[in-house]
Amino acid sequence: MLELDDANTELAQKNEEMESMIYIASHDLPSPLVNIQGFSQRLEKAKGDIETRLAQDDVPETVRSSLAKVLGERMPAALGFIKSSSLKMDALINGLLRLSRAGRAPLSIQPLDMNALLHEIVGTLTIQTQQASAIVTIGDLPPCLADSAQINQVFTNLIDNASKYRDPARPLAITVTGDQHGQRVKYYVADTGLGIAEEFQPKVWQLFHRLDPNGSIKGEGLGLTLVQRLLERLHGQITLKSTPGEGSCFTVELPAGPSSGATKT
Repeated sequence: MLELDDANTELAQKNEEMESMIYIASHDLPSPLVNIQGFSQRLEKAKGDIETRLAQDDVPETVRSSLAKVLGERMPAALGFIKSSSLKMDALINGLLRLSRAGRAPLSIQPLDMNALLHEIVGTLTIQTQQASAIVTIGDLPPCLADSAQINQVFTNLIDNASKYRDPARPLAITVTGDQHGQRVKYYVADTGLGIAEEFQPKVWQLFHRLDPNGSIKGEGLGLTLVQRLLERLHGQITLKSTPGEGSCFTVELPAGPSSGATKT
């Protein structure tokens, strides 16, 4: 028992250290990024000034031709790399900020009417699910004890991910069901999407991990890390079962709410 207490204490310290690192990084990184973005804008303006000067009649043709490749190809390519890299860094920093704030936000634990909450979430994701041509079905869900804002974020991430990672070869169906197991409830977010190979499944919880980093689906690789962190704060957990070519099912487990009279969100 003493060893378990020591292990829990050490784990809590490690989590606190990680939270502090994320907090410091997310607050210190924006300053140099602003400089990179600012100076790239200055370079772009300088490029335009040079092009305007070269267009004037008194500039020798030899000078104009010698700078043509630099101004027409090399500088635009370099500026493009700077811009795309700074945008990616900005997205990562914003993701870290969300992760940091989620770990520090005060919690308001109360009974939640999950039927009302899930219908609200699906309503806010109408554009995403329509673009994916997804059919979303919500079963009769038992209540839980949790923080409304953080649970909203959990299921918003899961349903949004299901919409993004659809399989173009077949229609997308997203189903949310739930049941109660004593003092715990389980919710199942299942989809008929691409699915995830078994060897990659443990990695989906890792910070910045993306299944297809060079793919067309946008993201910072923070969504499932954030979901896991939020659920840990709420004394919950999340697990994944997935088969490539069939789809995925995320199971969210939380403390059970009262069987009747759940607070609506």
